[in-house]
Amino acid sequence: MKLVVSSKNVSPNDTFICLPNGESYISEALSNGAKQVLRLSRIEAGRYACQHYNNPSKLLSVIGVTGTNGKSTVTWLVHHAIIQLGGHSALQGTLTSPLTTPESPETCHNMATHYQQGGTHFVMEVSSHAIHQHRIEGISFTVKCLTNITHDHLDYHGSLDAYRTVKKSFVTDPSCICIGPGDFEKDMIPSSTALKGSFNLENLQATKRILLSLGYGEKDIDGVISTLSAPPGRFELLHQHPMVMVDYAHTPDALHRVLVESRQLIAATGKLYVVVGCGGNRDRQKRPIMGQMSTDYADYAIFTEDNPRFEDSQAIIEDMLTGIDHGKISHVHTILNRKKAISFAVQQLRPNDGLVIAGKGHESVQYVGKDVIPFDDRKIATECIKSYLT
Repeated sequence: MKLVVSSKNVSPNDTFICLPNGESYISEALSNGAKQVLRLSRIEAGRYACQHYNNPSKLLSVIGVTGTNGKSTVTWLVHHAIIQLGGHSALQGTLTSPLTTPESPETCHNMATHYQQGGTHFVMEVSSHAIHQHRIEGISFTVKCLTNITHDHLDYHGSLDAYRTVKKSFVTDPSCICIGPGDFEKDMIPSSTALKGSFNLENLQATKRILLSLGYGEKDIDGVISTLSAPPGRFELLHQHPMVMVDYAHTPDALHRVLVESRQLIAATGKLYVVVGCGGNRDRQKRPIMGQMSTDYADYAIFTEDNPRFEDSQAIIEDMLTGIDHGKISHVHTILNRKKAISFAVQQLRPNDGLVIAGKGHESVQYVGKDVIPFDDRKIATECIKSYLT
């Protein structure tokens, strides 16, 4: 019997877990065939799910990675390294799920299914929301890793101190191996890797430390690390001369890092462009900082919509513009339509220039109000490259 937390996903004979304030969805769950309804808190739901599925996290090596930046890349690298090292790994996170960290009944179901199929390892991203909302309640981790803590999600947590406290609480766990930046920042990484950027050096260092903690030998790890590639939409190079790069950077620190590294990849005489926006119904405090980062580290910025959700795109951009130095405002273009913004940016490029398309990375849809629109930065950029650069 499957446990389901979304009434829309209920199938006949499933058990619907009604979380707090979810009572209005009970009728839909029953009409979809739910066999029973359990009203549980998230803590109760997590513990119940672990027991229902026979505690699958205790039968697997579970690796949890949290941090403002790097979660997706580190979990991707660890997952693929384990496979090459002979393990049977599953990956859960931004690249595989609508939620970075799903509700605990879904995670437990995924773990149980993976174990039944011969799985040995389960590698998952753990968001600050998930930690705070007890969405990982009852899950036994073998290794926990914190990549870094920078500005993000202050709309939810209220302050950077509160956000930092939540993140650090995840790696304060005597029952498993806990890893932080101080544990991996000096680890040596093979010089021959396919991943570009110094921030990816940190991601590789975290990956190596996790693999060492799992008991793999350093020589074997280094051999595998040399073959790993970055996940889709993470500092992904689409064109060389001029350089066109797509990245998921949607925090000030991530955008800063990507622009600095991109600058190093183009000629000294080249100009660096960035197409960037900020998500709607999310942390407003970071918008002017994102605007400032764009003009401090790129020569020209094109501000556009990201996932506006239920906010006005122009209002979001106005927030970003408040962070711009008046002397640099002439280097900013505003093009609300993201496809047109990418097309405009590509058309400006000369052979020595570079372009970073930031914010959405691997995402294949755009959230505009109630609509979910097919949209892939990589696909749009590739079409523009073919039209204007080849």
